[in-house]
Amino acid sequence: MATEILPSRPVIETYKNKSTTRIWTTTWADRETDPDLPDIGDLHPDYTDLRCGRKETEGIGQTASVAVGAGYAKARITAEYTSYDWVSVEERFEFSAQAQQIDGIGFHWESDDDPCGKTWSMVFPFCAYVREARLSTLSNVRTALIASVGKINSKVYQDFPKGTLLFNGASVVREESATGAKYWKVSYKFTYNRAGWNYVLRSELTYDVPVTSGGSHLYQETNFNSLPGI
Repeated sequence: MATEILPSRPVIETYKNKSTTRIWTTTWADRETDPDLPDIGDLHPDYTDLRCGRKETEGIGQTASVAVGAGYAKARITAEYTSYDWVSVEERFEFSAQAQQIDGIGFHWESDDDPCGKTWSMVFPFCAYVREARLSTLSNVRTALIASVGKINSKVYQDFPKGTLLFNGASVVREESATGAKYWKVSYKFTYNRAGWNYVLRSELTYDVPVTSGGSHLYQETNFNSLPGI
């Protein structure tokens, strides 16, 4: 478990934004998996208008075998939280059904338990999810979009289980309110897959199994909290 050695420094406020820093130590082996450490995009526990925008890792206590990759005994983690500029967030859901062809292998007739052997369509839940953020600036938005498009959620996001939400991209529109306030409306577009995007129904087993390509999953994971404004 990580030990926080420097709780939040006093929040520094400038004419543009606010920021603060937290520092932890943990074992070198746990530097990327320790649940006490924040991910990029996570909210500050005390300041809900600050997100973790940068995280640095420094090795402490170099081991004798560092040359062969053993690394260090401990890790010092520094997380910088900064304010993020957004006006409001809206959500839209579109629920529907998606048909999938089933070849019948692995299914049996209930009356006599004989193999079914027929092909038919099964209907599964489908959801298109759009999350709109009104941002006063597009700072870091383009970089975040390029890094996240085509990836799936690495953790539960807006109640969608890990691995079930695919980021399809976003549309960006410049708008102006009735009062003259100008902002960017960014519509983040996702698609939900009830089994997970790295799982495919294997009919002879009658359930979904993970699929890999060259030893890797079909879709890479990322933390959608790193997308600005959402």
